[in-house]
Amino acid sequence: MITVAGGTGLVGKSLTQALVGEGEQVRVLTRDPKAARVAFGDAKVEIVGVDFDDAATLRAAFTGSDKAFMSYGTSDRQVRDEIALIDAAIGADVPYLVNLSVGGAGGAHPANVVQWHTEIDAYLATTGVASTVVRPTTFTDSMLNLAANYVRSGAWGGTAGAGRVALIDSRDVAAVFAVILTEGPQRHAGKIYDISGPVAVTMDEVAGYISAALGTVVEYHARTEAQQRAVLESAGLPGLLVDVLLGVDAITRDNVYAVPSPTAFDLTGHAPGSVKDWVDEHVSLFAAPAAPLRAEEHTIVIAKGSITRPDALAPHLDDEMRVLRELKAEGVVKSAYRRSAGPGFYFILEGPSIDAVRDRVDANLPFVIENLATLEYDEIYEI
Repeated sequence: MITVAGGTGLVGKSLTQALVGEGEQVRVLTRDPKAARVAFGDAKVEIVGVDFDDAATLRAAFTGSDKAFMSYGTSDRQVRDEIALIDAAIGADVPYLVNLSVGGAGGAHPANVVQWHTEIDAYLATTGVASTVVRPTTFTDSMLNLAANYVRSGAWGGTAGAGRVALIDSRDVAAVFAVILTEGPQRHAGKIYDISGPVAVTMDEVAGYISAALGTVVEYHARTEAQQRAVLESAGLPGLLVDVLLGVDAITRDNVYAVPSPTAFDLTGHAPGSVKDWVDEHVSLFAAPAAPLRAEEHTIVIAKGSITRPDALAPHLDDEMRVLRELKAEGVVKSAYRRSAGPGFYFILEGPSIDAVRDRVDANLPFVIENLATLEYDEIYEI
Protein backbone atom coordinates (compact mmCIF):
# COMPACT_ATOMS: atom_id res chain seq x y z
CA MET A 1 0.00 0.00 0.00
CA ILE A 2 1.31 3.43 -1.00
CA THR A 3 -0.16 6.30 1.00
CA VAL A 4 -0.27 9.68 -0.73
CA ALA A 5 -0.48 12.68 1.57
CA GLY A 6 -1.44 15.67 -0.53
CA GLY A 7 -3.15 13.51 -3.14
CA THR A 8 -5.41 16.29 -4.45
CA GLY A 9 -2.55 18.72 -5.10
CA LEU A 10 -0.90 19.34 -8.47
CA VAL A 11 1.74 16.64 -8.04
CA GLY A 12 -0.24 14.36 -5.76
CA LYS A 13 -3.22 14.02 -8.09
CA SER A 14 -1.08 13.16 -11.13
CA LEU A 15 1.01 10.80 -9.00
CA THR A 16 -2.07 9.02 -7.66
CA GLN A 17 -3.44 8.55 -11.16
CA ALA A 18 -0.09 7.21 -12.38
CA LEU A 19 0.25 4.74 -9.50
CA VAL A 20 -3.31 3.47 -9.95
CA GLY A 21 -2.59 3.08 -13.66
CA GLU A 22 0.37 0.87 -12.78
CA GLY A 23 -1.82 -1.34 -10.60
CA GLU A 24 -0.58 -0.10 -7.23
CA GLN A 25 -2.81 0.02 -4.16
CA VAL A 26 -3.12 3.71 -3.27
CA ARG A 27 -4.55 5.48 -0.26
CA VAL A 28 -5.09 9.25 -0.43
CA LEU A 29 -5.09 11.32 2.76
CA THR A 30 -7.22 14.44 2.63
CA ARG A 31 -8.94 16.98 4.84
CA ASP A 32 -11.91 16.88 2.47
CA PRO A 33 -12.88 13.31 1.46
CA LYS A 34 -15.89 14.52 -0.53
CA ALA A 35 -13.75 16.71 -2.76
CA ALA A 36 -11.22 13.91 -3.20
CA ARG A 37 -13.94 11.50 -4.35
CA VAL A 38 -15.02 14.06 -6.94
CA ALA A 39 -11.41 14.50 -8.06
CA PHE A 40 -10.73 10.78 -8.56
CA GLY A 41 -14.15 9.64 -9.75
CA ASP A 42 -14.28 5.89 -10.27
CA ALA A 43 -10.55 5.32 -9.82
CA LYS A 44 -9.63 2.54 -7.41
CA VAL A 45 -8.34 4.79 -4.66
CA GLU A 46 -8.87 4.47 -0.91
CA ILE A 47 -9.72 7.91 0.47
CA VAL A 48 -9.16 8.66 4.15
CA GLY A 49 -10.06 11.88 5.92
CA VAL A 50 -7.52 13.30 8.35
CA ASP A 51 -7.36 16.06 10.94
CA PHE A 52 -3.96 17.68 11.35
CA ASP A 53 -4.90 18.75 14.85
CA ASP A 54 -5.53 15.13 15.86
CA ALA A 55 -2.34 13.05 15.78
CA ALA A 56 -4.29 9.83 16.28
CA THR A 57 -6.22 10.25 13.01
CA LEU A 58 -3.01 10.93 11.13
CA ARG A 59 -1.25 7.90 12.56
CA ALA A 60 -4.23 5.64 11.86
CA ALA A 61 -4.36 6.90 8.27
CA PHE A 62 -0.86 5.56 7.59
CA THR A 63 -1.47 2.14 9.19
CA GLY A 64 -0.65 -0.73 6.88
CA SER A 65 1.37 1.33 4.40
CA ASP A 66 4.80 0.27 3.23
CA LYS A 67 5.59 3.53 1.39
CA ALA A 68 4.34 7.10 1.68
CA PHE A 69 4.48 10.25 -0.43
CA MET A 70 4.67 13.35 1.76
CA SER A 71 3.39 16.70 0.52
CA TYR A 72 1.47 19.68 1.85
CA GLY A 73 0.15 22.80 0.14
CA THR A 74 1.67 26.20 0.81
CA SER A 75 0.32 27.46 4.12
CA ASP A 76 1.40 29.21 7.30
CA ARG A 77 1.02 25.75 8.89
CA GLN A 78 3.22 23.99 6.38
CA VAL A 79 6.23 23.23 8.57
CA ARG A 80 4.13 22.15 11.55
CA ASP A 81 1.76 19.99 9.53
CA GLU A 82 4.42 18.32 7.38
CA ILE A 83 6.37 17.42 10.51
CA ALA A 84 3.12 16.02 11.92
CA LEU A 85 2.78 13.88 8.78
CA ILE A 86 6.33 12.57 9.19
CA ASP A 87 5.76 11.75 12.85
CA ALA A 88 2.46 10.04 12.08
CA ALA A 89 3.95 7.89 9.34
CA ILE A 90 6.85 6.84 11.55
CA GLY A 91 4.44 6.19 14.44
CA ALA A 92 2.47 3.88 12.12
CA ASP A 93 5.69 2.01 11.22
CA VAL A 94 5.79 3.09 7.57
CA PRO A 95 9.30 2.00 6.56
CA TYR A 96 9.90 4.36 3.63
CA LEU A 97 8.98 8.04 3.12
CA VAL A 98 9.38 10.06 -0.08
CA ASN A 99 9.17 13.81 0.45
CA LEU A 100 8.26 16.59 -1.98
CA SER A 101 10.61 19.44 -1.12
CA VAL A 102 11.73 22.41 -3.22
CA GLY A 103 14.86 23.30 -5.14
CA GLY A 104 17.38 25.21 -3.05
CA ALA A 105 16.22 23.71 0.26
CA GLY A 106 19.17 23.31 2.57
CA GLY A 107 20.67 26.52 1.21
CA ALA A 108 20.62 30.11 2.38
CA HIS A 109 18.18 31.74 -0.02
CA PRO A 110 15.70 33.81 2.03
CA ALA A 111 12.54 32.91 0.04
CA ASN A 112 9.99 31.59 2.53
CA VAL A 113 9.27 28.37 0.62
CA VAL A 114 12.98 27.52 0.59
CA GLN A 115 13.34 28.13 4.31
CA TRP A 116 10.20 26.13 5.17
CA HIS A 117 11.40 23.11 3.23
CA THR A 118 14.91 23.45 4.65
CA GLU A 119 13.39 22.99 8.09
CA ILE A 120 11.18 20.08 7.01
CA ASP A 121 14.01 18.27 5.20
CA ALA A 122 16.33 18.72 8.17
CA TYR A 123 13.73 17.25 10.50
CA LEU A 124 13.17 14.24 8.25
CA ALA A 125 16.91 13.58 8.18
CA THR A 126 17.03 13.39 11.99
CA THR A 127 14.35 10.68 12.22
CA GLY A 128 16.46 7.84 10.88
CA VAL A 129 13.63 6.48 8.72
CA ALA A 130 14.52 5.38 5.18
CA SER A 131 13.64 8.32 2.97
CA THR A 132 14.15 10.09 -0.33
CA VAL A 133 13.83 13.83 -0.91
CA VAL A 134 12.93 15.33 -4.28
CA ARG A 135 13.63 19.02 -4.84
CA PRO A 136 12.01 20.39 -8.02
CA THR A 137 12.34 23.84 -9.47
CA THR A 138 9.31 26.11 -9.91
CA PHE A 139 6.36 24.38 -11.58
CA THR A 140 5.61 25.51 -15.13
CA ASP A 141 1.87 25.07 -14.64
CA SER A 142 1.73 26.92 -11.33
CA MET A 143 3.60 29.90 -12.70
CA LEU A 144 1.81 30.14 -16.05
CA ASN A 145 -1.71 29.39 -14.83
CA LEU A 146 -1.39 32.43 -12.58
CA ALA A 147 0.38 34.46 -15.25
CA ALA A 148 -2.43 33.81 -17.74
CA ASN A 149 -4.78 36.04 -15.74
CA TYR A 150 -2.46 38.98 -16.26
CA VAL A 151 -1.42 38.12 -19.82
CA ARG A 152 -5.01 38.50 -20.97
CA SER A 153 -5.21 42.03 -19.55
CA GLY A 154 -1.70 43.02 -20.65
CA ALA A 155 -0.55 43.32 -17.05
CA TRP A 156 1.77 40.31 -16.67
CA GLY A 157 4.99 41.18 -14.91
CA GLY A 158 7.05 40.87 -11.78
CA THR A 159 10.48 41.18 -10.26
CA ALA A 160 12.22 38.22 -11.95
CA GLY A 161 14.34 40.54 -14.08
CA ALA A 162 16.68 38.75 -16.50
CA GLY A 163 17.03 35.73 -14.24
CA ARG A 164 16.75 32.23 -15.68
CA VAL A 165 14.69 29.35 -14.35
CA ALA A 166 14.47 25.74 -15.58
CA LEU A 167 10.73 25.42 -14.99
CA ILE A 168 9.33 21.88 -14.69
CA ASP A 169 5.83 20.62 -15.46
CA SER A 170 4.21 19.16 -12.33
CA ARG A 171 3.27 16.08 -14.38
CA ASP A 172 6.97 15.38 -14.88
CA VAL A 173 7.52 15.80 -11.14
CA ALA A 174 4.78 13.24 -10.53
CA ALA A 175 6.43 10.86 -13.00
CA VAL A 176 9.67 11.05 -11.01
CA PHE A 177 7.84 10.21 -7.79
CA ALA A 178 6.03 7.32 -9.46
CA VAL A 179 9.38 5.76 -10.40
CA ILE A 180 10.84 6.26 -6.94
CA LEU A 181 7.80 4.83 -5.14
CA THR A 182 7.46 1.80 -7.40
CA GLU A 183 11.18 0.98 -7.40
CA GLY A 184 11.38 1.54 -3.67
CA PRO A 185 14.00 2.14 -1.01
CA GLN A 186 16.43 -0.47 -2.26
CA ARG A 187 17.38 1.89 -5.07
CA HIS A 188 16.45 5.33 -3.77
CA ALA A 189 16.67 5.49 0.04
CA GLY A 190 19.05 8.10 1.39
CA LYS A 191 19.13 10.11 -1.83
CA ILE A 192 18.23 13.72 -2.58
CA TYR A 193 17.20 14.40 -6.16
CA ASP A 194 17.28 17.90 -7.64
CA ILE A 195 15.04 17.94 -10.71
CA SER A 196 14.17 20.54 -13.32
CA GLY A 197 12.86 21.10 -16.80
CA PRO A 198 15.16 20.80 -19.82
CA VAL A 199 15.87 24.47 -20.53
CA ALA A 200 16.35 27.54 -18.34
CA VAL A 201 14.35 30.51 -19.61
CA THR A 202 13.87 34.16 -18.79
CA MET A 203 10.41 35.65 -18.38
CA ASP A 204 10.98 37.63 -21.58
CA GLU A 205 11.60 34.35 -23.41
CA VAL A 206 8.39 32.91 -21.94
CA ALA A 207 6.58 36.02 -23.17
CA GLY A 208 8.03 35.24 -26.60
CA TYR A 209 6.60 31.70 -26.53
CA ILE A 210 3.16 33.04 -25.58
CA SER A 211 3.39 35.73 -28.27
CA ALA A 212 4.22 33.15 -30.93
CA ALA A 213 1.38 30.87 -29.82
CA LEU A 214 -1.16 33.72 -29.82
CA GLY A 215 0.10 35.55 -32.87
CA THR A 216 0.24 38.79 -30.92
CA VAL A 217 2.75 40.62 -28.73
CA VAL A 218 2.87 39.68 -25.04
CA GLU A 219 5.21 41.50 -22.67
CA TYR A 220 6.58 40.77 -19.22
CA HIS A 221 6.58 44.08 -17.36
CA ALA A 222 9.56 44.62 -15.03
CA ARG A 223 8.46 45.94 -11.64
CA THR A 224 9.96 46.77 -8.28
CA GLU A 225 8.99 44.58 -5.35
CA ALA A 226 6.71 47.32 -4.01
CA GLN A 227 4.97 47.65 -7.38
CA GLN A 228 4.47 43.90 -7.75
CA ARG A 229 3.19 43.56 -4.20
CA ALA A 230 0.62 46.25 -4.94
CA VAL A 231 -0.50 44.45 -8.13
CA LEU A 232 -0.92 41.13 -6.34
CA GLU A 233 -2.69 42.64 -3.34
CA SER A 234 -5.06 44.57 -5.60
CA ALA A 235 -6.04 41.23 -7.17
CA GLY A 236 -7.17 40.05 -3.74
CA LEU A 237 -4.45 37.46 -3.15
CA PRO A 238 -3.85 36.56 0.51
CA GLY A 239 -0.82 38.15 2.13
CA LEU A 240 1.00 34.83 2.58
CA LEU A 241 0.59 33.97 -1.10
CA VAL A 242 1.83 37.42 -2.11
CA ASP A 243 5.00 36.80 -0.08
CA VAL A 244 5.40 33.35 -1.66
CA LEU A 245 5.08 34.73 -5.19
CA LEU A 246 7.56 37.53 -4.50
CA GLY A 247 9.91 34.86 -3.16
CA VAL A 248 9.51 32.80 -6.34
CA ASP A 249 10.39 35.88 -8.39
CA ALA A 250 13.47 36.40 -6.22
CA ILE A 251 14.55 32.79 -6.78
CA THR A 252 14.35 33.38 -10.53
CA ARG A 253 16.05 36.77 -10.36
CA ASP A 254 18.90 35.26 -8.34
CA ASN A 255 19.33 32.39 -10.84
CA VAL A 256 18.85 29.73 -8.17
CA TYR A 257 17.28 27.39 -10.77
CA ALA A 258 19.31 28.57 -13.78
CA VAL A 259 21.17 25.30 -14.42
CA PRO A 260 19.00 22.47 -15.77
CA SER A 261 19.37 19.05 -14.18
CA PRO A 262 19.31 15.75 -16.14
CA THR A 263 17.92 13.85 -13.15
CA ALA A 264 14.28 13.71 -14.29
CA PHE A 265 15.38 12.11 -17.55
CA ASP A 266 17.79 9.77 -15.77
CA LEU A 267 15.03 8.49 -13.46
CA THR A 268 12.10 8.27 -15.87
CA GLY A 269 13.80 7.61 -19.19
CA HIS A 270 12.02 10.49 -20.93
CA ALA A 271 12.76 14.18 -21.20
CA PRO A 272 10.51 16.50 -19.19
CA GLY A 273 8.35 18.85 -21.21
CA SER A 274 9.61 22.28 -22.15
CA VAL A 275 7.97 25.59 -21.32
CA LYS A 276 7.26 26.15 -25.01
CA ASP A 277 5.47 22.80 -25.22
CA TRP A 278 3.34 23.70 -22.20
CA VAL A 279 2.40 27.08 -23.66
CA ASP A 280 1.45 25.52 -26.99
CA GLU A 281 -0.65 22.87 -25.21
CA HIS A 282 -2.48 25.44 -23.07
CA VAL A 283 -2.62 28.45 -25.39
CA SER A 284 -6.36 28.85 -24.80
CA LEU A 285 -5.61 29.86 -21.20
CA PHE A 286 -3.99 33.04 -22.42
CA ALA A 287 -6.52 34.24 -24.95
CA ALA A 288 -9.86 32.39 -25.18
CA PRO A 289 -12.52 35.01 -26.03
CA ALA A 290 -15.82 34.97 -24.21
CA ALA A 291 -18.40 32.99 -26.14
CA PRO A 292 -21.54 35.00 -26.95
CA LEU A 293 -24.67 33.96 -25.11
CA ARG A 294 -27.67 32.80 -27.06
CA ALA A 295 -30.65 35.14 -26.87
CA GLU A 296 -32.62 32.80 -24.63
CA GLU A 297 -29.78 32.55 -22.09
CA HIS A 298 -30.38 35.83 -20.36
CA THR A 299 -31.05 35.27 -16.68
CA ILE A 300 -28.72 37.60 -14.81
CA VAL A 301 -27.47 36.46 -11.41
CA ILE A 302 -25.32 38.13 -8.78
CA ALA A 303 -23.39 35.83 -6.47
CA LYS A 304 -21.85 36.97 -3.21
CA GLY A 305 -18.83 34.89 -2.22
CA SER A 306 -17.69 34.52 1.38
CA ILE A 307 -14.29 33.03 2.22
CA THR A 308 -14.56 30.49 5.02
CA ARG A 309 -10.92 29.31 5.19
CA PRO A 310 -8.57 32.04 3.93
CA ASP A 311 -5.51 30.19 5.28
CA ALA A 312 -6.19 27.22 2.98
CA LEU A 313 -6.71 29.04 -0.35
CA ALA A 314 -3.15 28.96 -1.70
CA PRO A 315 -2.95 25.30 -2.87
CA HIS A 316 -6.16 25.72 -4.88
CA LEU A 317 -5.62 29.20 -6.32
CA ASP A 318 -4.22 28.07 -9.69
CA ASP A 319 -7.16 25.73 -10.30
CA GLU A 320 -9.61 28.41 -9.13
CA MET A 321 -8.22 30.94 -11.60
CA ARG A 322 -8.19 28.38 -14.42
CA VAL A 323 -11.84 27.42 -13.86
CA LEU A 324 -12.85 31.07 -13.53
CA ARG A 325 -11.23 31.78 -16.91
CA GLU A 326 -13.10 28.85 -18.43
CA LEU A 327 -16.41 30.07 -17.04
CA LYS A 328 -15.69 33.54 -18.40
CA ALA A 329 -14.87 32.07 -21.80
CA GLU A 330 -18.21 30.25 -21.78
CA GLY A 331 -20.04 33.46 -20.91
CA VAL A 332 -21.29 32.13 -17.57
CA VAL A 333 -19.17 34.56 -15.53
CA LYS A 334 -19.54 38.03 -16.99
CA SER A 335 -17.41 39.82 -14.41
CA ALA A 336 -15.78 39.21 -11.03
CA TYR A 337 -15.00 41.68 -8.27
CA ARG A 338 -13.06 41.55 -5.02
CA ARG A 339 -14.73 43.05 -1.95
CA SER A 340 -12.92 46.10 -0.55
CA ALA A 341 -14.10 45.56 3.03
CA GLY A 342 -12.62 42.18 3.91
CA PRO A 343 -12.18 38.78 2.22
CA GLY A 344 -14.82 37.89 -0.32
CA PHE A 345 -15.93 38.51 -3.87
CA TYR A 346 -18.89 39.08 -6.20
CA PHE A 347 -19.71 37.49 -9.55
CA ILE A 348 -22.09 38.74 -12.22
CA LEU A 349 -23.37 35.60 -13.97
CA GLU A 350 -25.64 34.76 -16.89
CA GLY A 351 -27.42 31.62 -17.98
CA PRO A 352 -30.80 30.09 -18.82
CA SER A 353 -31.89 30.10 -15.16
CA ILE A 354 -30.57 30.79 -11.68
CA ASP A 355 -30.55 27.04 -10.95
CA ALA A 356 -28.52 26.30 -14.07
CA VAL A 357 -26.02 29.02 -13.16
CA ARG A 358 -25.75 27.80 -9.56
CA ASP A 359 -25.22 24.19 -10.63
CA ARG A 360 -22.58 25.15 -13.20
CA VAL A 361 -20.56 27.31 -10.81
CA ASP A 362 -20.84 25.26 -7.60
CA ALA A 363 -19.86 22.05 -9.38
CA ASN A 364 -16.67 23.54 -10.85
CA LEU A 365 -15.11 26.22 -8.65
CA PRO A 366 -12.40 24.58 -6.49
CA PHE A 367 -12.93 27.04 -3.60
CA VAL A 368 -16.55 25.87 -3.37
CA ILE A 369 -15.78 22.17 -3.91
CA GLU A 370 -13.10 22.29 -1.20
CA ASN A 371 -15.47 24.12 1.20
CA LEU A 372 -13.16 27.15 1.31
CA ALA A 373 -15.87 29.55 0.14
CA THR A 374 -19.65 29.76 -0.07
CA LEU A 375 -21.78 31.55 -2.66
CA GLU A 376 -25.20 33.18 -2.21
CA TYR A 377 -27.12 33.64 -5.47
CA ASP A 378 -29.79 36.22 -6.37
CA GLU A 379 -31.48 36.74 -9.72
CA ILE A 380 -31.43 40.41 -10.72
CA TYR A 381 -33.19 42.44 -13.43
CA GLU A 382 -32.21 45.53 -15.34
CA ILE A 383 -34.32 48.61 -14.54
